[in-house]
Amino acid sequence: MLTKLLVNETQIKKNCLFLKKELKDKQKFPFLTATVKGNGYGHDAVSVGKIAIENGIDTLAVARVSEAIQLRENLKSKYEIMLIGIIDEEDIPLAKKYNFSFPVSSLEQVKKVIKYDLKKVKIQYKLNTGMNRIGFKNPDELLEAYKLLQKKGVINFGIYSHIYDNDNIEKTIKQFDLFEKLMKIIPDWKKIPYRHIRASESVDKLIRGIIPKREWETNARPGCSIFGYVSSDPEKDQSFNSFQLVTKIVQINKTSSGETVGYDSTYTVKEKNEYIANLPIGWGDGLSRSFSGKKVYVNGKLYPIVGKMAMDNTSIKVDENVKIGDTVYFFKDFTHAKTFIDDPKDLANVIATIANLSIVRVPRVLVKSFKK
Repeated sequence: MLTKLLVNETQIKKNCLFLKKELKDKQKFPFLTATVKGNGYGHDAVSVGKIAIENGIDTLAVARVSEAIQLRENLKSKYEIMLIGIIDEEDIPLAKKYNFSFPVSSLEQVKKVIKYDLKKVKIQYKLNTGMNRIGFKNPDELLEAYKLLQKKGVINFGIYSHIYDNDNIEKTIKQFDLFEKLMKIIPDWKKIPYRHIRASESVDKLIRGIIPKREWETNARPGCSIFGYVSSDPEKDQSFNSFQLVTKIVQINKTSSGETVGYDSTYTVKEKNEYIANLPIGWGDGLSRSFSGKKVYVNGKLYPIVGKMAMDNTSIKVDENVKIGDTVYFFKDFTHAKTFIDDPKDLANVIATIANLSIVRVPRVLVKSFKK
């Protein structure tokens, strides 16, 4: 395979064990969920899910029914699957068949859902604590929805919400307070096993003692932290390299001043001679044409992308030291990947860049470690 995304199995295992130690062992959370939506943040959901379940994680969270089915069909371990995205009512029989919980987020939705056989179906109550995407905001509607569902014989599996401004401690604490207030509208909320609001960044705030654990919290659902993107100690480099996107040089052209490279002549050779190397990866593999001018690693040195990226090919300007067959690191590590986006602080954009790599065309390959 010329092009592949290498996934560091050892590092993901290490991250899961770290979270288990900090959350389950020290903080006494009964449950710990790994969020593996978006094909495991681009790393391959089945592979990451297997590593997580074997290393201290109890539950896997996804956003789509298709993702839940993929896990259940390919990962045979004993674990819970938590759907945190809205379900189409017609897919409710699949929740029974594949044994995953799904959220209800409004009274209107519940009135549609109760038309189906819900006996022993696992239900989660999504609460709107300020994000204003989906979730119950009105206490009366939450209570009415709860009563309607109890008549259908559901299993009350979880109550959850989502932090929307992790850097704002005051807002975050208000979200915790509102979550608690809404949750206690439900008569038997204490019997509902999964009660959670923390994702990666608020997990980090817990580990660092900034926002202590509330007594009612029974679960946390880190996503990025599974891959090491969120540090529990700002003095240490916790941006562990869980991935590398690699390819190989398949041809090198010696060009002369005035010649052009690629579609629409967007790059013109300026020097007397320039070496232009071809890489078998392009926008059809999920990369962005905006990457022109960004730099990739070959033999430990950075070389710029030149010309307009094609569907299947990318050109880079190299020197006479680079040879056909040399390995090219498109994303050498997390720090390098951040150079490909406009805002290096926008971690979600880095994750999206990796997750958007074509699942079919860019195979994910598990490795124990990366070559230095």
